[in-house]
Amino acid sequence: MEENKGSVIKQFFTDFFELLNLKIESLTLSIIENSSKMASTIFSVFVFVIFLILAAIFFSAALVWWLTELLGSFILASLLLGGVFLIIALTVYLLRKRLFAGSIVRMFSDMITDILNNFRQK
Repeated sequence: MEENKGSVIKQFFTDFFELLNLKIESLTLSIIENSSKMASTIFSVFVFVIFLILAAIFFSAALVWWLTELLGSFILASLLLGGVFLIIALTVYLLRKRLFAGSIVRMFSDMITDILNNFRQK
């Protein structure tokens, strides 16, 4: 009987540590998956912003050129477009929390929730 109890206890600890190792492995894989999703998202946003900046440069040059023909002054056209960009920059700055903070917090919150749900389920 004593030998049977020792065997049961030994099997319990063996199973417990095996389950613990599986949980740690599952958590590690979940963290790696979410980290790769985050890196992919950051890279995609970075590439999008680069192309957006390039497009803004070309459209700005074309708009200044067109305004120069309308207004007759390159300096006036440049100042006008600079003022428009200043108003846009000020608007984005004033709305930065609504535009960016909520989505970033939501992304991290979803990642952590996903990691915890994967850890609890397996």
